Amino acid sequence: SVLVTGYLTLTIIGPVFSTVETWVLHGAQALIGLPFGLGGILIGGLYAITVVAGLHHMYNMIEAEMSLVYMRQLMVSRDFSDS
Repeated sequence: SVLVTGYLTLTIIGPVFSTVETWVLHGAQALIGLPFGLGGILIGGLYAITVVAGLHHMYNMIEAEMSLVYMRQLMVSRDFSDS
């Protein structure tokens, strides 16, 4: 029974939940992009639900991506010709 469960988890359940997690991550990123801070309000309201569902780790990835985008913009806008 352990072998059957392991096989089903790796071949069916894992890929399905990976796809659902990707959709949730893209949805959260779309919410963050809403203007006037509405995205932050909605994400804050949904945070407790994502913690209970175990999806709160996605916020680490979202913050890492936002930091990377900010650093790229900072590096592109900085003029290195004076140094």
